[in-house]
Amino acid sequence: MKQTSSLKEYRISQVYPLCVRLAALLLLYFIFRLVFFIAHAGSFPNANYAIFWYGIRYDLSAIFYSNIPYIVAVLLPFSFFYHQFYRKIFDLYFIIVNSVAAAVSYFDVAYYPYVLKRTTGDIFSYLQLGFDFQTLLPSFLKQFWYLLLLFVATCFFIIYIVKVTNGMIIKNPAVQKLSWKNVLFKCLIFFTAGFISVICMRGGFQTRPLGLVGTGRHASIQHAPLLSNTPFTLMISYGEQKYAYKNYFQDLEEAESYFSPVIRSITPCSQYCLPVKNVVVIILEGISQYLISGTGFEDEQGYCPFLHHLQQQSVSFNGMAAATRTIDALPAIFGGIPRLLNKSYVETSFANNYSYSPIEILKKHGYHTLFFHGAKNGSMNIDNYCYSIGFTQYYGKNEYPNSHFLLSSFSKF
Repeated sequence: MKQTSSLKEYRISQVYPLCVRLAALLLLYFIFRLVFFIAHAGSFPNANYAIFWYGIRYDLSAIFYSNIPYIVAVLLPFSFFYHQFYRKIFDLYFIIVNSVAAAVSYFDVAYYPYVLKRTTGDIFSYLQLGFDFQTLLPSFLKQFWYLLLLFVATCFFIIYIVKVTNGMIIKNPAVQKLSWKNVLFKCLIFFTAGFISVICMRGGFQTRPLGLVGTGRHASIQHAPLLSNTPFTLMISYGEQKYAYKNYFQDLEEAESYFSPVIRSITPCSQYCLPVKNVVVIILEGISQYLISGTGFEDEQGYCPFLHHLQQQSVSFNGMAAATRTIDALPAIFGGIPRLLNKSYVETSFANNYSYSPIEILKKHGYHTLFFHGAKNGSMNIDNYCYSIGFTQYYGKNEYPNSHFLLSSFSKF
């Protein structure tokens, strides 16, 4: 008859030590963020405790992404877990992976002033292009010697946690006959832990997993580096297409002699200054000017007479489309960033870069900014991008009071 350890020994030797180790890692990630904040407090004015609280989502995501092989190996409901060689392999994995996470976190404390963002996957392309890392490393160690001491202390702490939790494991577990109840409860714990791990890696139950642009929901672009963490940004951006820096002009004046993106086609009224009334921007997708206004003949009117009348009474731009997909429209309209890459700006590692938008200008003049979107919340990360560029509130399909009036397709306002 096959034998296995009891359910009590499974909890004491496998589940409890895992929980202690994960809790210790969560504490370490809090320390990483605290050190980052103390070193660059001047870059994060008006930072509050909420940033540290919401940052736990990004910490859990990074912890579970990097430690998922270890979690699976520890919770497997088989007796070979008690073989010392098996445990040593994954103890070594735990120590190495989390020591590397500590190393990149402390490295980013020193590297942040040079790039003003968390380190992303593009650091590997810099190394391939001849980034003078070997020359800069000695000066980094001399200037930030305390980070090296913190890293060594962190490694000792990780090893200490491993030894403490190994002491919780029952060395000579009693064996009992294999029973369906024993196996059922162990499998239930295993799959429950797997479900929790997936939720933590995704960052919650939202439509799309956590991404770089998602920090805008809980913090401004200025505070985004404090909200996230370096292991997360590296893992989430690793494997992205490498974009080479290109310089076509000597300076900005030479570039503007050929083309200037600033078009002064509107003469402001001298008697008005902000704030004045409400400012409403209507974004209409997939409808040309012809469909709105028609050809101009009496027998060929447009299909949007109200919008046509509103256009004649408003500031209207008759220009060329700066994007071809919905997800590209908002960075083009509110950030002046047309689609220049093979993927949307919102999906790249540049999403957390600071860009000056008209939303920020309006907020400085006392406006309360809202974005109304006819699609389901979370669609194409539009809600997260809206928060990242400064919109105070976002209203999607989930907040619409009467869904019977919604069409199968969606529109944006």
